[in-house]
Amino acid sequence: MKKLDSLLDQYYRLNLYSTREMQEYKAHREMLFTIARNVTKIIGVYYEALDYIVESYINPWVQRGFDELSITTVAQYCFRRNIKTLEGVNHAINKFYKLGLVSTESINRYLDHLLENDGIISKILESAGCSRSVMSADRDYYNTWSTIWGFSDDMIIYAASLAVNTALPLPYINKILS
Repeated sequence: MKKLDSLLDQYYRLNLYSTREMQEYKAHREMLFTIARNVTKIIGVYYEALDYIVESYINPWVQRGFDELSITTVAQYCFRRNIKTLEGVNHAINKFYKLGLVSTESINRYLDHLLENDGIISKILESAGCSRSVMSADRDYYNTWSTIWGFSDDMIIYAASLAVNTALPLPYINKILS
């Protein structure tokens, strides 16, 4: 009876009076907990109680328009980027939201575009004599060179070939192109 009284009190505080409203609330709540379990599983963290995670992270994400699939897509993106905290996922969600990317399709298109750019940036690094993976600073340089300054990929790769055997190839490429 105490559990029933507590549940009815909760529904009363939420202004849920009909059976349909209570069922919809319960279904929505279960969906939020399912998302929380999926996200924590994807990024490899475990929490015994998920109430805090649902209230602090999942519910605000859903209220912004993200659905279960888009949230798990962002969590998978974070895991691949070695971001394994809920705060890190929250930062990524905020970034996508600021870019106007809420649906799974728009997020996937954006990520595909990033992968395409990473391929070009890898060619630039290779031309400059670097044998490392693409980093955030590399993306910033490439964005400046291609989008803001308007250089073609061929011109950037040519400048990269001039930067071989320099101590700091990307700043050198930047100097050449500027």
